[in-house]
Amino acid sequence: MIFLGKGGNLNGVNSVCERCLSECGLQAMTKRTTAILGLLGSFACSSSAFAQAAQQEIQISATVPKSCTINGTSSGVDTATIGIDASGDVIVAPVTPTNAPYLNVICNTPSTLQLRSDQGAVKTGATASGFASIIDYQASATWNGQTATLDTATIATAAGQETGSAKPVAAGSGQLDVTITPEANIQPLIGGYYADSLFVLLTPQ
Repeated sequence: MIFLGKGGNLNGVNSVCERCLSECGLQAMTKRTTAILGLLGSFACSSSAFAQAAQQEIQISATVPKSCTINGTSSGVDTATIGIDASGDVIVAPVTPTNAPYLNVICNTPSTLQLRSDQGAVKTGATASGFASIIDYQASATWNGQTATLDTATIATAAGQETGSAKPVAAGSGQLDVTITPEANIQPLIGGYYADSLFVLLTPQ
């Protein structure tokens, strides 16, 4: 039963009903919003649970060849001249190669320093009884605190290559000094052109 106010006015009832409907609608909307947010949160958690990271390792490398160089190159040629006096005898004063000392010598790894004579002495092709055809010499090469030596008189016949002992040297850079000291001839020297090749060997290990 509905009691009407004075004059049968329903405005008050309508106002109450409108407020009820408004509150009910707001509550329903709030519930729907909460449900939607919950669903979105569920999706977000589910997405995080299935996420997978990836990585790729890149192993970077390089190889530097072991090397020794003299004045920027692996091989070179220099000259040295042994003096002969007016009597035809060897001048035994030490001789320095024309371009020595060699200032820019580098080994980037431990190496050996060694001397080698190509013919075993400074020789000429001519021979004659009572005359010498070889000039023996001593040589030294000093680099990075080590000195290698060679004495061609060790093998009197000078029949071929002669090699001195190899000296171990650490990696480094610096000046290479070479000295050649001719040995006096016992017999007179036969006339002619004498030659030998002395090699300074720096060999990476």
